Amino acid sequence: MSRLKLNLTLLYAGEGLAKLLALFAWGHIGHTLTSGPYGLLVLPLGIYFVANQLLDAGLAPFGAREAARHPARTEVLAARIAWIRICLVGGALLVLGGLAAGLVGRPDEVRLLVILFGAALLPMPLIVNWAFEARDEMQVVAGGTLLRQVVFAGSVVFLVEVPQDVFWVPLCEAAGLFAQAGVHQVAFGRRFRAFLPLRGIRGAMSVLRESVPLGASTVFSALRWFSPVLLFAATTDDEHQSAYLESSLKIAVSLHTFVWLYFVNLLPSMSRFVAAKDRAAWRNLSETSMSLVAWTVVPVLLVGFALAPVLIPMIYGETFGPAVGLFQVLVWMLFFAFLSGHHRYGLIAFREQRSEMKASAAGVVVSAGGAVLLLAVGALTPLHAALLVVAGEATTLVFAGRMLTRRVERLPWVRDVAPVLLPAGLALALWWWIGRESPWLAAILVVASFGIGGALLRPRFLSTLSRGGEPPEPPPPTDSD
Repeated sequence: MSRLKLNLTLLYAGEGLAKLLALFAWGHIGHTLTSGPYGLLVLPLGIYFVANQLLDAGLAPFGAREAARHPARTEVLAARIAWIRICLVGGALLVLGGLAAGLVGRPDEVRLLVILFGAALLPMPLIVNWAFEARDEMQVVAGGTLLRQVVFAGSVVFLVEVPQDVFWVPLCEAAGLFAQAGVHQVAFGRRFRAFLPLRGIRGAMSVLRESVPLGASTVFSALRWFSPVLLFAATTDDEHQSAYLESSLKIAVSLHTFVWLYFVNLLPSMSRFVAAKDRAAWRNLSETSMSLVAWTVVPVLLVGFALAPVLIPMIYGETFGPAVGLFQVLVWMLFFAFLSGHHRYGLIAFREQRSEMKASAAGVVVSAGGAVLLLAVGALTPLHAALLVVAGEATTLVFAGRMLTRRVERLPWVRDVAPVLLPAGLALALWWWIGRESPWLAAILVVASFGIGGALLRPRFLSTLSRGGEPPEPPPPTDSD
């Protein structure tokens, strides 16, 4: 596990710094614009995020999996993936232009922001993080992400000074993405021959056919998170409420990046175990990982829950105080996402991406479908939207577990997670009785509850680590199945 630990450390260190810069940048935007003008960004940002996920088309996880299995095919994969993304970007720009024209009744500023965020999609074909993930070169992935946020944050600080500067935000986003793409292209050129997208036309359709289920699943993830927000923002005239909902979701989705990075790091190892037909090693890796996640992620989420009254105003300003309760709900989407990821990426490793797509779709039915129903009866509020996002993630966990059991085998996630419920319940009870008026005291109580609970319960992963036992290292990349 040493390579996995090193890769995860590099990813989390780079991404952690990047997210701090992103929060600083968006905090500056919140303080500068205040909740009213910030509300103009909500609908364009949601559309941009969904479009970004659509452009991925499942190509990143597909590329990482296939390049880990067949390293010699990386250059060919890169050309094909770049060509597909160029075509997708062209289509997306046409769709966003039509969408902006069709937003009748929305402010002209919103329509222009939709177009400007569309322009930020242009560097996407040049971003090849998956190629370095497959080679376990996470320092390139982390470095590119960090540079992107350095450019974004620096541009925002210098260019966004008054509420009228809201139009600089998507252009700053585009500058950061171009910087990340530049790092990837330089690093790729040093490790492989430079690729020309036109050489990828032949065979591109076969790549797209295999990646479509993964791409659909990525879009479904975006819809699980943003469909309630988009529906609320598109049907309300209260830009302040939209700003509270989007700002709290932005932090949760930013933190979700660590979920994604965790499984980006885990997927190549899973794929190699599966390719080596070592199902016992895959199971050992997955079960140990779930125990680790349960006993590390839950206390972190509870600390964030407790400190929300301090963190939200500190990041966005005092005008965003009503976003605190929304964030305290949305933070639990991360718990369900971490657990479902073991099942979803397990399905991907076993090339059961269609089953993974169906599990993601089930979450959309709950999240988006629930929002539509509440909207139809005039009862969709920011709190309801936040609850639907969490419900969508929980539904995905249940269905992904069922799919993995049906297609591969069952992972006993309830057994691995159940012990954490006792200290979590104790921490919540102490927060309710003692710590609600003092966020810092509540955070201390959470840490104490889990320290005592971990010492008394001796969870499986702690006893495993104390004995020095770890899941075996995955086999090195080869060109054989």
